[in-house]
Amino acid sequence: TGVQTSLLTLYETMAACWDGAVQAPHFQEYRLGDIPHSVADIGQATLDLGYAPTMPFKDALFETLAWYRGR
Repeated sequence: TGVQTSLLTLYETMAACWDGAVQAPHFQEYRLGDIPHSVADIGQATLDLGYAPTMPFKDALFETLAWYRGR
């Protein structure tokens, strides 16, 4: 989506979709070499493939997890 999403937001969104039945994350101290923040650049996929996100992250994740749940 080109929008930064934290791991905690990912966890909270997944937990909401799975009715809270997701193991809570366990955070540890920052280590040398850890990358504190990053955002994927989808620019090349847009140029080469014409890719463009069609729905917000939360909606896409809910749809994906619902698909897995139904399998």
